[in-house]
Amino acid sequence: MFSGIVEEIGRIVTINPTQTAWSLTIQAHDILTDCKIGDSIAVNGVCLTVIDFKYDNFTVEAVPETLSRTNLNKLTTNSLVNLERAMQASTRIGGHLIQGHVDATCQFLGFEEINKGTYGKFSLPQAYAKFFIDKGYVALDGMSLTIAHLDYDYFLVAFIPHTVATTNVQSYQANQLINIEVDMVGKYLQRFIQVQEYQNA
Repeated sequence: MFSGIVEEIGRIVTINPTQTAWSLTIQAHDILTDCKIGDSIAVNGVCLTVIDFKYDNFTVEAVPETLSRTNLNKLTTNSLVNLERAMQASTRIGGHLIQGHVDATCQFLGFEEINKGTYGKFSLPQAYAKFFIDKGYVALDGMSLTIAHLDYDYFLVAFIPHTVATTNVQSYQANQLINIEVDMVGKYLQRFIQVQEYQNA
């Protein structure tokens, strides 16, 4: 479980595709101070398991299911990625509860300057539109963000300068694919309603 508060920007060192998984080695520092084999680290919001680490990098594996659902298959050497260690029980939840299970990807449509603020514009995946509400939570590349404006086919989030400086937002390009994880509360509510309707049918 994660909170959506990015701890560090990582940089892809190597990518080694195999028949069963991609092995990703990622340059990092701060998140490795207490790292152990088997730890969970969110990479662009994707929960991955550490299989090896050194003082300045760590290695994880992404299986085909993960690659097909996320933007990890678009990464190249030197790509910037958001990193967050799994939460501890004593951790303040500065963002919102994130599982690290990406639901879909969307396109980054560009930055907009509105009333002296910087906003990111993103396409709205129609299959998940029902989980988006104005001023609700959404996780984008593992960042806990608030939906500032919601339209039929796009949404806006506000980026404070600190977020741009300390996450991979600084490297976003038009039409880049971004990982989305919608608020799990909405998914549980939908499932509850579906089961109730089935049982009452």
